[in-house]
Parts: sequence; structure tokens; C-alpha cells
Amino acid sequence: RCTDEKDGDISDPIIPDRRVVRVPRLAYGTYLIPSTAEGEAAVTAALARYRHLDCAPVYGNEITIGRSILLSGVSRGKLFLTSKVWNTAQRSGRAAVRDSVLRSICDLHGVGREDVLSRSSPPRYYLDMVLVHWPVVGHHTETYKELEALYREGLVRAVGLSNYTVGDYEELLASGIQVTPALN
Repeated sequence: RCTDEKDGDISDPIIPDRRVVRVPRLAYGTYLIPSTAEGEAAVTAALARYRHLDCAPVYGNEITIGRSILLSGVSRGKLFLTSKVWNTAQRSGRAAVRDSVLRSICDLHGVGREDVLSRSSPPRYYLDMVLVHWPVVGHHTETYKELEALYREGLVRAVGLSNYTVGDYEELLASGIQVTPALN
């Protein structure tokens, strides 16, 4: 059973560079959730039990997920939102990586880019964690470095990896990253 913190501990601490990020143990994967009223209803119902949503722009449904969050009535502070950077953004460079993350923040919060970039301190709109979805050869280290920049700006609370091998991880470390990956 997934509960909020007052009912019981739902999270494990992960410590990326002195920031403690509490990640709910159970996540609701949003892959294959359709961008339809039925998909919206499924996610809204899931939010009655889950507090961690695992999303990605490549799934094509982050706007639907954002609407579901608003309909659920669950406050943002009670949610843990994870998104990922897809391969095409990585191949297009750091500006595309940044754009992908900003678009996810907008879509998952139901706000415009000007709201996200308003520079309130701390940022009102953010992602709890962003993962490099796949280590794209020749691009994943720069992708990670752009995520570090977003982390320093407070738009991303933790940076992690997905589908990395030991060799990919060693290459990332050798590139001079400054923020320890929260998970793989």
C-alpha cells in the first residue's frame, strides 16, 4: 500500500550531492496510457493510490498526465514526478535537452513556459527527477551536463540514469560530471 508520509514511510532516501530526495517506493508507469479521456481517468484513479508518476515525453501523454494530476486534487507537494530525456533530444544537443525538460514541466503542471521560467525562488514548477532515458553514444554525457544545469537552477531536484551499463556509467564519470546520479 502506498500512503502519504503522515501514514507511513513511502520512500527511500537518495542523496545526490547533499540534497536528500525522498523517492516513493512504488511508481505508476505511464507508458501506453492513451491521450484520451479514458487515459486521463485511469491516471486520476491511480493517483488515489500512487504518489510517484514515471513519465516521458516519448510516451506522448504528458499533457494528459498533467490534466489528470489537476483533476485528482492531489497537491503538488505530495507527488513525485519523474520524466526522461529521449534519444532524439540528446542527438539534437543541449538546447534540445533543455527544451524537452521544460516542455515536460509545462505539460505535467498544465502551465506555460513563461510560468516555469518566472524565476521564483524556489521554483514553483519543477520535476522531482529527470533520467537520461538511454545512454546515446556520443551524446549522453552532454545530456547529463545539461541536466546538471537544470538541477542547479532548481528546475530538476534529482538527476538519474536509465539503461546504463557499467561502461556507460564509467564514461559519464570520466566526463567530469559534478552531480552524482541519483539512480540507474
